[in-house]
Amino acid sequence: MIILSLAHAWIFPTISIKKTNVFGQDVPSVPTIYIKEVLEVTSHFTHLGSTITSNLSLDPELDKRIVRAAAVMTQLSKKV
Repeated sequence: MIILSLAHAWIFPTISIKKTNVFGQDVPSVPTIYIKEVLEVTSHFTHLGSTITSNLSLDPELDKRIVRAAAVMTQLSKKV
């Protein structure tokens, strides 16, 4: 019985409601989703290091990359 319980937990993981947000991309209004409580709406999130925004803007992603490139160039200029 313990093995079946462990297998069930592995196959069907639980979702943490506290860590779950709603993200609507290019929609007039974000839907309200209720799972035991109303989920928080977010306007942006980071996935695999890239920032995705709800208004399809690339500005946060470009700003982050420019800052990283400037830091690298500063480090290179110190070595030369």
